[in-house]
Amino acid sequence: MGFSERLKKIVNLVKDERGVTLLEYVIGLLMFVVFVAFSLDILFVATRYHLMGREVNDIARALSVQSGTTAEVPYGFPGGDDAYLTSSEILNRITKTARAVGFEDHEWELYLEETDANGNVVRSGVLTEKSNFPVDYLNKITVHFRGTYRWSNSAASGIPGIGRERTMSIKRVVMAEYLRNYDE
Repeated sequence: MGFSERLKKIVNLVKDERGVTLLEYVIGLLMFVVFVAFSLDILFVATRYHLMGREVNDIARALSVQSGTTAEVPYGFPGGDDAYLTSSEILNRITKTARAVGFEDHEWELYLEETDANGNVVRSGVLTEKSNFPVDYLNKITVHFRGTYRWSNSAASGIPGIGRERTMSIKRVVMAEYLRNYDE
């Protein structure tokens, strides 16, 4: 069956009312499938944002209460080892959540920044297992999670302005509450 014969068959189906109904049904079904795929993508991305946002909230709160983090528990910290999250413990927590929502280890980072009362950046950097990031009392701590994710379905990537890879950025700002040196 050649191309012209197939084209004639399609034209005859379109001329017939049954053919038009079938064509409308197929087009409607395709539009519905694309809509469902896009809706599922939006749902998955919203879930990622929600879960990562909650984890960043918890980490920011812990960094606020303990005024930053260090590789070792500081001597004399109220509550001792149980109440203090070291930099490696923080990374373990966020790694577990990031993996659960579909991030690979190389696709994200946790960036910290300390800002004084005048708005000057005191220190900043990506948190590692050996990071020492003590923050002075009443300075601001910015916790910034940055990750790259992919849309699950190709339906979303076909929409203009939405690329296949997107960047998730979650930022929380807290104030250091723990006075490390009581002599000052």
